[in-house]
Amino acid sequence: MKSVPALRLSERDNVLTLLAAGRRGDSACTPDGSLRVPLADDVPLYHKTASECILKGDPVIKYGVTIGLATKDILPGCWVHLQNIRSLVDEKSSGLDIHTGVDTSRSYE
Repeated sequence: MKSVPALRLSERDNVLTLLAAGRRGDSACTPDGSLRVPLADDVPLYHKTASECILKGDPVIKYGVTIGLATKDILPGCWVHLQNIRSLVDEKSSGLDIHTGVDTSRSYE
């Protein structure tokens, strides 16, 4: 287990942005050490992890602003991405595959 550097961009944020890929069991840590969150999932480089419990329907806050709504409960340390948030800006993102970004709502036949 290791410490993974992470940024909290605003005091209002309920997510951390990882500055290195993290593995389940690692801890996401802010540079000043004021926040340490054990990772419950593998989290890719520059992706988000919940710094606190975010309940279904609650806002996901990054940069001090709401970037989406939780589509299910998100526990601290869980990967925050397309599988558990809905964008308020881009509804198309709800139909994208979380690993490839392929639009799963469109048929290519």
